[in-house]
Amino acid sequence: HCFAWAAVKQASAAADAISTARSAEFLLPRQLSQLVLHNGMELGAADDALFGRIDSSKGSGTVGHLTHNVISRAAYYEQAIVMALIPFMNPELYPEFLR
Repeated sequence: HCFAWAAVKQASAAADAISTARSAEFLLPRQLSQLVLHNGMELGAADDALFGRIDSSKGSGTVGHLTHNVISRAAYYEQAIVMALIPFMNPELYPEFLR
C-alpha cells in the first residue's frame, strides 16, 4: 500500500503545534512494492526501473502513472496538505495550536 503524510507548522505557533494528515491510500503492484520493500529502492527509482520511465518522481509520479493521469502527483498531495492546514484555518476550534 502507498500513502503520503503532510505536516504543517505555523512559524508563530507553539513548538509542538504541528498538524498532520494522510493522503488517500492505494495498492502498489507487487513488483513495485518488492523493489521498494525488499530492494530498498525509493518509490520514484523503483517506478523508473519497472516502467522504463525517467525521473517519474519529478513528474506525474507513481500515482499519475497508475491512474493514467486521472490523479497527478500534485493533486495526490493537495488534499493531505489542506487537511493538515485545518487547525490553522480554524484557530477558534483548535486553541492548543495558539499557545
